[in-house]
Amino acid sequence: MTNLSSRPLNRLWALVALFLVSLLPASAQRYLQPVIAQVQTLNGINYGQAVASNGTNQTLAMDLYLPVEANAAPRPVMLFFHGGSFVGGTRNDAVMTRLCQEFARRGYVTATASYRLGVSIGITTPLDAEFAKAAIRATQDAKAAVRFLRRSVAVGVPGQSGLNPFVIDTNQIFIGGYSAGAITALHAAYFRDTALATPLVRNMLRVVGGGLEGLSGNPGYSSRVHGVFNMAGALLDSQLLQAPVHPTVHFHGMQDDVVPYARGYATFLSNPILQLDGSSLLHPRIQRLGARSQLHSFATLGHDLTDTSTANFIIQKTAEFFYATLTSLKTLEHTPLSLRAYPNPAQDQITVELGGSFSALVTSRDGIRYQITDAYGRCWSQGTWNDPQQPLPLDLSSAAPGVYMLKVGDAKGRGAELRLVKRP
Repeated sequence: MTNLSSRPLNRLWALVALFLVSLLPASAQRYLQPVIAQVQTLNGINYGQAVASNGTNQTLAMDLYLPVEANAAPRPVMLFFHGGSFVGGTRNDAVMTRLCQEFARRGYVTATASYRLGVSIGITTPLDAEFAKAAIRATQDAKAAVRFLRRSVAVGVPGQSGLNPFVIDTNQIFIGGYSAGAITALHAAYFRDTALATPLVRNMLRVVGGGLEGLSGNPGYSSRVHGVFNMAGALLDSQLLQAPVHPTVHFHGMQDDVVPYARGYATFLSNPILQLDGSSLLHPRIQRLGARSQLHSFATLGHDLTDTSTANFIIQKTAEFFYATLTSLKTLEHTPLSLRAYPNPAQDQITVELGGSFSALVTSRDGIRYQITDAYGRCWSQGTWNDPQQPLPLDLSSAAPGVYMLKVGDAKGRGAELRLVKRP
């Protein structure tokens, strides 16, 4: 772990950074273009510990890149995972380092995290089972890394000063990676229901232990993310994508023979391992489920997307995508709620929907409260609408005929009312 500089030196760097930023063009926009002159790197921050593939305990670490700013407000986070077929690679490789630096200069707090690597390949050990276990371990570690970020806000980090030492906004955590790292990020974001997995994967989950969340650290905190960066990644099955989904940007070579662009086998040393669904299948399903998704396909490229021209393109398009996401979120937070119900009047069952596309991005994090009162203002029913992206069914069969008022409210103080009529 690197040592933080002394306070006077920190103040000096902050003043220098502010001066250099003032020299940037006035039109530069935070999160879209590089507006930060100085980035501080914290290496080897421990975020957890878990049992490695060889049975030993492994400490898990990440490197953080912090924009140097005076009196910074909490900032979005981009958390990246490296490639290497689950058997190699490092968190500080050239691809991860550049991604972290580029987006830290745009105003994000960025991080690149290590995860457990390794498979046991023997005569009696099937490749698909071994790599399924490796992917599960990586997914568990990624979830622990997200939980660590939330924990850092609540209780701080050993060796760092105060609560929320990295000055992050835990309502804006984006996760991503390249190759095996993208596979890791996609499953950390979207693998929630083990019933949708194959028998092999369910069995390997039992072998690894700890379930989908794993035992890598920081229990009690949410591993939920709010956006995904997919660079040559895939899911075990596109049917794992279930609402709620998140804004996701994909980059994939159409000639990729390591991680499939469509449905196909991921390979290791040219050997087929597991069937996966690549970016061309994930993109339309995310759109159908109601979230923003962009797919950038490279017709002449395979798995390697690291040449200078392609890398520059990926960084620019990713910046544009998440800038639009953040801008939309800020707009949507101030959008009033609206309600609609059908049938209304109703005799027994009535269904309520939250109006506006903003519901999927804003109100689904914590659910919203609802209350139904009768004509005299007495509470007849109340509860939590856990997933406002889905209709809320209400049973009025026990209610007396008459007029009722449905009121809803979310964590941001927004509310709406709707009159319901119960027929005789």
